[in-house]
Amino acid sequence: MGYALSLAALLVFVAAPVMGAIADKGGLRKRFLVFSCLAGSASTVLVSLAGPGDIYWTLGFFICAHVAFNAGNTFYDAFLPDIAPPRERDRISSLGYAYGYAGAACSWPWPSVWWRGTNGWELTSARPFSWAWLWQVRGGLVSP
Repeated sequence: MGYALSLAALLVFVAAPVMGAIADKGGLRKRFLVFSCLAGSASTVLVSLAGPGDIYWTLGFFICAHVAFNAGNTFYDAFLPDIAPPRERDRISSLGYAYGYAGAACSWPWPSVWWRGTNGWELTSARPFSWAWLWQVRGGLVSP
């Protein structure tokens, strides 16, 4: 997992400045934001489909989701100068992150309950990933 995170961080480190410059120069910030949201969402739900022993599948889609999430943050942050005057940017940025974390915290317990499976009531780990996918897509569809 440490190597996967390191590879994802390296990919973000190399790609984010280039993607940010392309998005700013071409006026494509919103499209890039929506694409990164959908790519991260799809990767997240694909992680939930991995079974026992699917370590490379899981790590591959984890890396894709991590890169897409961080790329999305780059494009998300690029909207701040357009929506807030300089004196309000800290406050609006803080509120945006706070509402995002609060919403995610409120949505996380829903799928983490006991579900009726084929072997009776069981707690499954795939449901939270599926719910996270839905949460991310919802967020991407209402982007600025």
